[in-house]
Amino acid sequence: MPSTRQINYRMTEREIYDPRPGSSLPLGARGYSPNGRIFRMARASTVALTVGQLVRKPENEIRYADMSVATAVGAGNTKFTLTMNGPTIALDDYRDGTVYFNDGPNQGHSYAIVGNSLTAANGTLTIDINTGLTIALTTSSKATIIKNRYDGVRVTEPSPVERTLGVVPVAVTASYYFWLQTGGPAIILQDGNLFENRDVIPSQRIRGATQSAGSAIVSDTVIMDALGNEKLTNVPAPAGAVPSNAFGYVLDPRVNTDYALVQVELD
Repeated sequence: MPSTRQINYRMTEREIYDPRPGSSLPLGARGYSPNGRIFRMARASTVALTVGQLVRKPENEIRYADMSVATAVGAGNTKFTLTMNGPTIALDDYRDGTVYFNDGPNQGHSYAIVGNSLTAANGTLTIDINTGLTIALTTSSKATIIKNRYDGVRVTEPSPVERTLGVVPVAVTASYYFWLQTGGPAIILQDGNLFENRDVIPSQRIRGATQSAGSAIVSDTVIMDALGNEKLTNVPAPAGAVPSNAFGYVLDPRVNTDYALVQVELD
């Protein structure tokens, strides 16, 4: 039976600042505050979070990829089993995540996970999905399970290709559920100089902070082939080019190591 868990929620201002050990809402549910800000239900990793930090999704467990279906099942079923390649999985640890079939019968299809069995390492894992299988599974079907990207969020790392899911609006105890801000004005730790109305990215120097994204460089150079046709080529991005991981723009910059006001545009 399809899941009927609420995914859009009108929240009170107080709820933004009230992390808790559990949630009746699914991970990733979208919340709207009275002043128009947007949030997503998230859960911290086993490490506590500090207010004003940027966070990223958890790492994928590569040993839960390309798993074989243990027993063939027909189309329409909402339960099937996989032969695990990795360590023990706790009961419902992948709830609100995704299972997708990457090879064999049913390849190209994905389903929302509503529950999973407690399974010992390299055992047979039972997956419950929110709707019936589109195509029958055979033991040649290969599946991969991925946690919900808001399940176990952690601080962004200083990397030029880092992406963020949002901003932590309040200190969060390890493993607690909380409202992660994904839209509207947000307070974020500032790294270096920021400039009003300029794009920002996760900091490449300080974990959890933001920095200026720089400005694009316009070039008159056009690369041509032997016939005079323009062509694509692999070249390094010009210094200062705006990266693809920008997540918003500056409303009110402060000074280095202060907290700036940023318009977040992730939702």
